[in-house]
Amino acid sequence: MTTCTVYYNGDRSVTRHERIASDAPSQDLGQNVVMPASLLLVNPFEPVRIDSVAVTVDYERRIGRARLSRLSCSPLRAEAGDTLEVRVEFEPYRGPRETRVLRYPVPGAWAGRSLRLLVASTPDFMEWDSDRTPEKFNPRSLPDMIEMIERVPDDATLSVRFYAAEPGATVGGVEVSGLPPSMAAVGAKGEGASETREVSGRFLMEERIATPWVLEGGEQIEIQVER
Repeated sequence: MTTCTVYYNGDRSVTRHERIASDAPSQDLGQNVVMPASLLLVNPFEPVRIDSVAVTVDYERRIGRARLSRLSCSPLRAEAGDTLEVRVEFEPYRGPRETRVLRYPVPGAWAGRSLRLLVASTPDFMEWDSDRTPEKFNPRSLPDMIEMIERVPDDATLSVRFYAAEPGATVGGVEVSGLPPSMAAVGAKGEGASETREVSGRFLMEERIATPWVLEGGEQIEIQVER
């Protein structure tokens, strides 16, 4: 695990936590450590002066990698009040397979909806999400960039998201769950179109789960909630 804090412009700082598994740790460590400082220096929004960089490294002599090898959910046809049992199978590098069981109650607001469950490593999740909602990954200011550096999960995080198979929306680059699709359509056509965008799939909930591995892989499952 690495922690890199960049101090800049006299009294400001940004901190990034990352987990790295590498056959060439010194090279990959250097690239990951300098990344926050490099992003600040090349940002197009305002001048930045780097004052100092503090780095903490916790090192283990093993390769802590794992692949998400299987995803299942029961039941696939549910009703409000049911509990979805999500089983995620991991295949660690040179280790026995492990299964984690996650449980999610089905709220009444999900009744009558077709859901999509996405469970993925950070690289796979970010690739999918940036294709779907690119505006979430385009900072509009230096504070936006700082927030993004600190917000994006590290590579040891498992992301779990539920979406409804209906249009959703982002407002100012932030995905929201409570905005009616009609409001997204109005914003996309009229004044404020740069702030409100209709996107594929309506965000319902998300959980981020820490794991002991640097992960790869991701899977999706469709679930129907009856009325």
